[in-house]
Amino acid sequence: MSAPKSMEPRTPHWLAGPATALVAIIFSAMLGVLYGFGVYLFSMLLPDMKSDLAFSYTGAGWITGLSHIGYLIGSVLAAPLALRFGGGRVLIFSVWFSAAALLGLSLAQTGWIISILLGVGRMCQSLAWVPVTGLVAEHVNPRYRSMVLALTCSGASYFMIMNGYLVPYLLHHHGWRSVWLVCFGITALAALTGWHWVRRLGMMKRAGSAGGAATGSGPTLPVSLLIRRHWRILILFALAGLGYWPYAIYLSPYIRDELGLGLAAAQELWTVVGAAGLTAGLILGFISDRLGLRTGMSVVYVLSFTAGLVMCFPQMRWLFPLSAASFGISVASIFALHPAYLTKTVSPKESNQVTGAGCLVLGLSSIASSYLAGWSQGISGTFFWAFAATAVIAAAALCFTWLLPSERQAA
Repeated sequence: MSAPKSMEPRTPHWLAGPATALVAIIFSAMLGVLYGFGVYLFSMLLPDMKSDLAFSYTGAGWITGLSHIGYLIGSVLAAPLALRFGGGRVLIFSVWFSAAALLGLSLAQTGWIISILLGVGRMCQSLAWVPVTGLVAEHVNPRYRSMVLALTCSGASYFMIMNGYLVPYLLHHHGWRSVWLVCFGITALAALTGWHWVRRLGMMKRAGSAGGAATGSGPTLPVSLLIRRHWRILILFALAGLGYWPYAIYLSPYIRDELGLGLAAAQELWTVVGAAGLTAGLILGFISDRLGLRTGMSVVYVLSFTAGLVMCFPQMRWLFPLSAASFGISVASIFALHPAYLTKTVSPKESNQVTGAGCLVLGLSSIASSYLAGWSQGISGTFFWAFAATAVIAAAALCFTWLLPSERQAA
């Protein structure tokens, strides 16, 4: 579907096919280290860090909940920084800053320091994701945008698989601090490689310069108008924050501590999560580009519902790999499909602005879900309610998806 004139850059300069594929690879690597070595890695290391630093699961809920404040800060700053300095510069800065936070985590001594450093990592995630959406809207042909963004989002899956192999070895031989240190080195390498290719592809221009006009053109929407025009997609951002983070944060503690299945079982499930996510971008991007983004989102929410529901029945442990695979495909796609919907229905600048607002809503809902999941475990002694919430919220999001106008109607 061709974008309307108001949605296209003043001088369209969409990348050729091989360059578009390169963009997907580079963006998936940079976003992959931000997410794969952020919340997901903390979940895998949580039982060991909790034991070493002596905090409870309620405390872990506070740590992860407060860390989402960083995501809120990044959400507020991302769009204006991208407009001021250019999306490419903000993206590269985010990866470098995240590397510094990972180095700090290898030295952390208290829960508060961990929360602050995780918050810096979360801030870098939203700082990177918003300009990536704008860069894709500006440089990639509309027919490939869902695919590129879905592949970018699924990049974390590669690093989840890497975590599955790195974490057991490093934990056994060198302790949890060594895991953060190794991830710092990998992230720094990704930042250096990303800087080289983003510059080569001409994405380091400032928003107001030639070739960057598309992202910086047009008036900024007042907040009231933005909410009235895009309230449906903003609610879906909120539901994603409420439904996905409890599963991601408490999967390892549930398997290792509540069910007593051990480190190996938890790592196997996280490897399944990562492996399932490898193909998610390709499959869900194809479905969304061919059948529409509402169809793609519906598939994702059905999988999320399955993931949460299966975990509510610990006596059916033989189905846990199905839950992990469903979650892996779902989480590797959903955070791309919402921005992809915006890139196909509004201008690049408005897409940046709404994605920033969506990340803000996502951060607020993530704070609530992280704390409530930890609190419910502290009160009830079980993570059952966290996984039940994942299933219920996925069902609500599935119903709400079909209140969105189709891309054709919205355009």
